[in-house]
Amino acid sequence: GTAPVSKVLCSSDGTVIPEHYWLGAKRARLCLSQVLGEMVDADELDAAEAVTLARMALHDNAVSIYHL
Repeated sequence: GTAPVSKVLCSSDGTVIPEHYWLGAKRARLCLSQVLGEMVDADELDAAEAVTLARMALHDNAVSIYHL
């Protein structure tokens, strides 16, 4: 709630073991969908804004920051 969404990145503590990366990504998506869903339900965001925020945190911000 205090950080600008353009500065939020998704990551995990998964290292070395591929399943840890998968599990971290799966869990991050679940948590993000729950939080954004609650914000949509509370009329703090509309569905399109929630999708945009999720895409930024899960993909777009990393592409921008790391010049991918």
